[in-house]
Amino acid sequence: MARRLRSSPCGVPGPRVPAQPTGTEGRAGLAVANVIGSNLFNILGILGVTALVHPLAVPDAILSRDVFWMLGATVLLAPLMWTGYRVGRVEGAGLVAGFAVYLGWLLHAA
Repeated sequence: MARRLRSSPCGVPGPRVPAQPTGTEGRAGLAVANVIGSNLFNILGILGVTALVHPLAVPDAILSRDVFWMLGATVLLAPLMWTGYRVGRVEGAGLVAGFAVYLGWLLHAA
């Protein structure tokens, strides 16, 4: 559907990113709530409406592989949110390394 409309699913929250630091400076909870709410709506709202129009088949690979990676990333991100909503260099390097491992694993599995 995104290809037909000549847009990408990643482009939906894009316009919010440049405005985020100025609009929520000093209010980290609001910034986190904005990101979480936007992602929840994109996943549940957009995907739900799309599934109402045309049922979607979920590949077994997503259920057996990707769901556990997403849950693991969520568990690892929770402590970062309790440390003042700051992601320092060490935390950022860990997140990038985890993403690199995930991409490497996906490429190896393909």
